[in-house]
Amino acid sequence: MVMKASEQMQNRKRTPLNGVNNLHITLREGIDRAKLEYIPTHPNHFDLGSRMIKGRKVDKAGQVALLIGYPTKTNSHAELLMKYYQRNGFGRYWTSDNVGIQNMSRKIRHMLCADYMHDTDMKISNFLMSK
Repeated sequence: MVMKASEQMQNRKRTPLNGVNNLHITLREGIDRAKLEYIPTHPNHFDLGSRMIKGRKVDKAGQVALLIGYPTKTNSHAELLMKYYQRNGFGRYWTSDNVGIQNMSRKIRHMLCADYMHDTDMKISNFLMSK
C-alpha cells in the first residue's frame, strides 16, 4: 500500500522539532527580576529603539511601559509561561503576548537571561541549494 504525503504527515507524531506546522507551543521564560526592574528606570543605558511587536511599531516609551508590566505576569520564581503561534499557520513562531523575551532588544535579552539560557540568532535558516 502506498501512502500519500499528506497521509504520512497526519501519521507523524507532532513535536516542535519535526517541522510540522501550526503547533501549539508553550515555553517557560525565566528572567532576573532585579535586572528587569532596573531597565525602565535607566532606559538610556539600553538600545530601546523602535521594535515591531505584533505587527505594530513600538517606540522607546512604549517598550518601557511593556517592560514595567512584564514582572507582574511572572510567578514567584520570575518565570512566565509564554504561548507561541505561527502567522498563517507556517514559518516562524511568535510570542502570543505583547512582550516576551523573543521581541526584546538583544542587549536586554542578554542581560535578563544570562543566567538561564543562551541566545542564538539565526541569520539564514534555509539551506542554499546550488546547481
